Amino acid sequence: MAEQINFAGFSCPHVGLDQDLLDLIVTDHADHLIAVLLERHRSALAEAAAGLDTLFDSWLTRDNPPQFNTAWHAAFGDVHALLLSEAKDDLPRSAAALGLRLNECGHGGSWQTHLPAPASLRFAQWVLPRADALEVDATQGKIALRLRTNGHWRTLHFQRAAQGNWSAGESRLLTPFQSSGHPDFHFQIASDHALSPSAAGRLLHADAYQFDHNDMQCNAAWPAICQQALALLAATSPSYVTWVDRVLRDLVPLRARPAMFNSGSEKYSPGVICVCDHPYRWPLAEMLVHEASHQYLHIINRLGPIDDGSDSRLYYSPFRNKERPIFYIVAAYHAFGNVLLFYRNARALGMVPDHEFRADAFIHRERTLEAQLRQLEAPLQNSGALTELGNALWEPLHQALQHPGSDHRSMPS
Repeated sequence: MAEQINFAGFSCPHVGLDQDLLDLIVTDHADHLIAVLLERHRSALAEAAAGLDTLFDSWLTRDNPPQFNTAWHAAFGDVHALLLSEAKDDLPRSAAALGLRLNECGHGGSWQTHLPAPASLRFAQWVLPRADALEVDATQGKIALRLRTNGHWRTLHFQRAAQGNWSAGESRLLTPFQSSGHPDFHFQIASDHALSPSAAGRLLHADAYQFDHNDMQCNAAWPAICQQALALLAATSPSYVTWVDRVLRDLVPLRARPAMFNSGSEKYSPGVICVCDHPYRWPLAEMLVHEASHQYLHIINRLGPIDDGSDSRLYYSPFRNKERPIFYIVAAYHAFGNVLLFYRNARALGMVPDHEFRADAFIHRERTLEAQLRQLEAPLQNSGALTELGNALWEPLHQALQHPGSDHRSMPS
């Protein structure tokens, strides 16, 4: 199958990505997760969460086409992590979060569950009150949700409008997400309460940094900076608007550290990106392009490995100033190569640095990235361990980088 499919669209937006292929990869993976969840834990679900197994069965037997927007969500990532760790205490919470996600996306059903400890779950654009028990009655257009908080039951009612948005009858009891603030971007700015404890732990202890829960916050002025960065992306690079918006679901701000522009994501948190809350729009735009690129790597990695494991050598990465396995050389080239294309787009369209940087900032950043990326090319060309999927991530991008300014068109939707 892999030999008959062109995966080049995962390398950069200048190639163009087949949305049907993206839908198929993500939803097929989601189907597999739910099937394995039921195979391993159906009896436990029937005991602790009556009705959820029926809801999950309805997802697997649905008639509608693949649903990338439903499946590319943190709830599916938590189930993936659960199945790998077999942490039984996470089963009720992860299953309930997945059930609410399916209800939100139009899959009806009635179910209930008791959680081993109070938890904050999410529905649509809200974080729900902490609860240790839930009862849900959902149709495609209405949901009645009963929560037990501090020993008391309360009922929340949600209704879906024709365009798909949900409204809440008791919104004062809910904590809303903050929207991106830009019409071209549909992600939400999420707090630590929007993430499961396991997801927060994975994201805070990423490959590139170490944070704790107290760092999951942003200063009051940062959302405005975020909007400026999004406006910058929209003005600079329509292709990267689609590249970022397609895969970004939750943006988690982290307390900035002096002189460090940290960002991160991980493969068990689909669509979730962490960024530091520095008050600078250009670095934030760069981080969004960088981390969105990692999301495409995570997606294609679901089909198989990026390298075949035959190359145990370590290669120097100037981006981390350390020796790295070939997988991370691919990941770095893929992410920073897209960042370089973003800056080239900006300069080609006449964008100029603002007060954040000195006048030659673009040229300096481009030349630095070009020199760093060249150091990665020899390992990528000579390793011999990269699979078809691994080569699809860097070879088309390499070709695009050799022809600066040749393609600034919008990506096909």
